[in-house]
Amino acid sequence: MGDVPGEVWDISDEDFGLENLDRLAANDETSEEDSDEMVKHDILIHKWCQRQLGDLLSKLSLEPQAAPFLVPVDWEKLGLDDYPEIVQNPIDLHTIRKRLDASSYDDVDGLVDPELFFKDVALCWDNC
Repeated sequence: MGDVPGEVWDISDEDFGLENLDRLAANDETSEEDSDEMVKHDILIHKWCQRQLGDLLSKLSLEPQAAPFLVPVDWEKLGLDDYPEIVQNPIDLHTIRKRLDASSYDDVDGLVDPELFFKDVALCWDNC
């Protein structure tokens, strides 16, 4: 698994040993080896999820209807003096990409929380 554009990551049971995760999670006395396996699994899932969200964002950005949402609104240049009053939480697809790349959508455990990502995407549309 590399960072080849368009590469599909297979997260089958064989690759991750998913059948063992329930056993590992339920066992209070996990060995150091089991704990390492769970951490590796979390990291792989985190990277896979981050990649999927990035791919989704790229696809959204390529849609012709997305053009007005690609970059922040330059409200001063456009003479939209009331924009900050109307749109109190401005967001655009470029800012969402920067936040995704900066791990701003990670939860307290350092894993991607897709709900945070999708809240910003929804806010982008709601603002219009």
